[in-house]
Amino acid sequence: MQRDTTERELPTIELMEHLAEDVRMLIRQELELAKAEAMERAREAAVGAGALGAAGILCLGAFGMGTYSVVKLSMQVLPRWMAPLAVGSGYAGAGLWLARYGRDRLKAATPTG
Repeated sequence: MQRDTTERELPTIELMEHLAEDVRMLIRQELELAKAEAMERAREAAVGAGALGAAGILCLGAFGMGTYSVVKLSMQVLPRWMAPLAVGSGYAGAGLWLARYGRDRLKAATPTG
């Protein structure tokens, strides 16, 4: 910032006012910089979240195809109507076990557990 008089010629009050003005300007500039950096990190995080979502969709499709294959293979051993029930029951049992395991781990990790 260009000033028309040298700082030696200004009274102390004016020097303090100039200092306060400079500090305010510096704080504003720092806040703008922090805001710009936060926006850039948010954009990067959004791209990462989108990639994770796409990966989840692809994995869900792969899981469906794997389930279809297991049911088709089970039909060679079990009656046609029983194969999907057996595979679904196996998934339900595994899901129940995982839910209980997760619940127990969460209870153990909490202070009131």
